[in-house]
Amino acid sequence: MQTIGSLTKSIVPTDETSGSLTKKSTPLPANSSAIGSAGTPSKAVSAPTGTRRGAIALTPSPSVSLPAALAGDSPRDTDQALEMSLTRLLGRKPVPLERTTFTDAGMDSVLEGYSLPAMTPEQRENALIEVAKSLSPMRQTDCIGMLGELKLLTACRPEQQHDLEIQLTLYARMLQEFPADVVRHVLKTQPKISKWWPTWQELNDRLELHTAKRKALMRALKTSNRSPTSSAAVREKPEPMECYEAPPPLEPLSAVVLTDDDLEARKRQFLEQCESA
Repeated sequence: MQTIGSLTKSIVPTDETSGSLTKKSTPLPANSSAIGSAGTPSKAVSAPTGTRRGAIALTPSPSVSLPAALAGDSPRDTDQALEMSLTRLLGRKPVPLERTTFTDAGMDSVLEGYSLPAMTPEQRENALIEVAKSLSPMRQTDCIGMLGELKLLTACRPEQQHDLEIQLTLYARMLQEFPADVVRHVLKTQPKISKWWPTWQELNDRLELHTAKRKALMRALKTSNRSPTSSAAVREKPEPMECYEAPPPLEPLSAVVLTDDDLEARKRQFLEQCESA
């Protein structure tokens, strides 16, 4: 049986010569503060990190390329990738034009379009190509496969059980009008919204909601015809005005001095004319 002394020796190192307990000295790190006179370590002053006390340091989310975002199922990632691509092509971020509306549910903003910077025809063509990529649809066979998965995860109402195969084919054809990532997102999240098999109106509303920004960008690019030269203050020369000859100057009027006799004579003449009339 081990004694208490032997257990103590196995836990705490002793001085081999005297057998007394020794404290194992640990060297202080180079950046540590000195120990105070009372034996208590003073507060270590940390190096400034540039972050205010109590603030949360936010790390930016890694950027996703447009092809990688299209292959996923997050419309938000695709919108951000498209925005970064257009900013790089046009030199400025497209500015959304929103209108605030008030409904019974509260205040809401409606996207009406985008304000684009002045661009060259080449920039406009490249931007149209990028937006067209973001609107690339999913293959019809893949749409039918995802609709089949949705069918297994939802329940059909009694009136929806007829001609289901035709309905799947029709849905898949209509899904071709929407981007692939939006279709994946809507079909994957639909069972969390409702346990019932959705009508096309339900799907269409959600699909349009997630595609609105890209369609608005496409409309803005197609209708924008501004270029750097046309946006600058360059105007056509005005047509020369038709000139007319100035009339000759009038002769100065000579001063006429009337005496009292002249005034009396003119007064009598005026009265005679009035009487004869």
